Amino acid sequence: YTQWTALKATLAREYTLPADKRRSDLTLLEASISDYENALTSLSAVLKESVSIGKIKWDSIRQKLKEREVAIEFASFRYRAKGGWTDSTLYVALVFRKRDKHPTLVPLCEATQLDSLVNNPQHTNESFITALYRGLEINNKQALSQSKQLFELIWKPLDHLLAAHDVVYFAPSGILNQLAFAAIPWD
Repeated sequence: YTQWTALKATLAREYTLPADKRRSDLTLLEASISDYENALTSLSAVLKESVSIGKIKWDSIRQKLKEREVAIEFASFRYRAKGGWTDSTLYVALVFRKRDKHPTLVPLCEATQLDSLVNNPQHTNESFITALYRGLEINNKQALSQSKQLFELIWKPLDHLLAAHDVVYFAPSGILNQLAFAAIPWD
């Protein structure tokens, strides 16, 4: 298990590097991880269950949703253009609704846009955090603007797919794990 987690951490680090700076044996590393995972899976029912979670098909999610329920899976990935890998990381949302034949892919923003709002040292002050919470009086126009920008990046692109009384289940990714989604102002 220790070897498996160490190899997975190594692989994750490699994928954060530009393609030309990565190890040349990534395929072997992935194969080793798979071998360890197979061995561990056969030994552990708990691990077997957690690995199988990643193999759930979208249609099984759709079938479990009720009429006014929406599941949103946020994802982030490095963008690959025709010329090769870029240094851009993009955020998207996969929206699952019972009535849809297929999930809807909604492009959201680049990681740098979110990072400039969430991880900016100037934004950790009380006024920025206060601006995120509805029902509080906001006197700081800059903080209000920043929280509105979060809405524009994350919820506005999804707005047309959501109704006023929908129950929304979501799985964040990357920097989105640092946000309190219910606190993002939404008209």
